[in-house]
Amino acid sequence: SVYEPMNLNQTRVILDLLSAAEQMSARRDRSDLFRELCIWVRTALGASATLLYSVRPSVEAHSLVPVGWSIHEDQGGMWRDNVAEGALPADPFLACAIDSKAPWYRGTGVHADRVVLPVSNGERVSWLLEIRTLVSPSTRVLQALVTLVRTFEHLIALWEYANLDTLTGLLNRKTFDEQFERLLVLAESQRNTNQDRRRRETKNPCWLAIVDIDHFKQINDSYGHL
Repeated sequence: SVYEPMNLNQTRVILDLLSAAEQMSARRDRSDLFRELCIWVRTALGASATLLYSVRPSVEAHSLVPVGWSIHEDQGGMWRDNVAEGALPADPFLACAIDSKAPWYRGTGVHADRVVLPVSNGERVSWLLEIRTLVSPSTRVLQALVTLVRTFEHLIALWEYANLDTLTGLLNRKTFDEQFERLLVLAESQRNTNQDRRRRETKNPCWLAIVDIDHFKQINDSYGHL
């Protein structure tokens, strides 16, 4: 076979994706990993938008809930978290991206090409990374993107191993304490910001709920501690 050298633009994109892998490996928060994956991919490819979806199993098919997105027009590649919990309307293109079992799935849209990379967590596809771009990425760039996604999968697995309780899937004590301290700082900051405003104008209030289960010892004694 004849070796096909990369052009300068391909080289730049792949180097940017390598830098993205380095930057993400230094992150210790899962939300930071989600955000930086979208921002770095969009910036490296010069894409108009990158979107991340959570894939949730359902009775009939998969349901997709947006995690967040990065839009080219936003200053500095701003990341926007999705605040709604509702699933997206059925999108045959995204459904095919899950079912294809391919490392990437590509199609042409009305205003831009759509490229979707499935992101796995264990044996199943847990997220979809969608890239909307006016210039369709070359095969070499797509291969580099797949490598970045695999790195992201490993980082997520390491985060879950270090931060989640293996039995319940909840945050372990160390991570809970860190997250709780962060929420306290956020709540205090919001209280100071809004102290001169009426309470109903306060945005994104923090809430704390404590739930106690009565007679839990009887459950342990009857069914075992595990």
